[in-house]
Amino acid sequence: MDKIDRRLFDFYIKNWCPGRSVLRDTNLWLKDLAPMHGNEGILQAIKCLAGTYIYDYVPDERIRQRINQLYVEADQNYIAHLNAPESREVGKGQEAITMTVLLSMLDIVLTERRLKKPYNPRWLEGFRQGEYFLQATDPGARYWKNNNVQYNELRISQSIIVGRAVILAQPMMALPSPQTFNPEAEAGRFSWLLYGTEKDIGSNASPQLIYGKTQAG
Repeated sequence: MDKIDRRLFDFYIKNWCPGRSVLRDTNLWLKDLAPMHGNEGILQAIKCLAGTYIYDYVPDERIRQRINQLYVEADQNYIAHLNAPESREVGKGQEAITMTVLLSMLDIVLTERRLKKPYNPRWLEGFRQGEYFLQATDPGARYWKNNNVQYNELRISQSIIVGRAVILAQPMMALPSPQTFNPEAEAGRFSWLLYGTEKDIGSNASPQLIYGKTQAG
């Protein structure tokens, strides 16, 4: 990395991630997503996200040009992941999901990219894309039938981030049309939040609690 890129990455590790959680040991942005920087597209998305925050405080033209370049490169890599068949295979798709999360977080802070009604926010559409990939790559049932269940620390973190964003946005969204509403499909949504032991689903940013909000709604 050159000096600017190192500065962007260091900001993500030392400033952006701690800003998401005060508990370092359970900071999923830091302990699970940051180690994926070996993937070129993920590293580009990380640096672009960090650079957007830095530029707000330090409007340096070099930083602006670099984050614009990083955004174009990250977008190209993201499209490649979206189109890759292996991104939809059971147990895979980690890179596509992580890029979806990072770019959706970027859409939250990029006010110039916000869409007006009747369009849905870009960040929400992004997290819905993450929901699709989590369901496609983890079709296993829970509790009584654990075949095909994908369960690891990264998957847990991705599920929490995506599930929280999509589910907590639901009360602010219009109700689906009765003509298009599918009760069976709706009942099966977010099943990937119900995994692991009681400790896994009941502590920290509790996936079980997040899932319960969908049932209450």
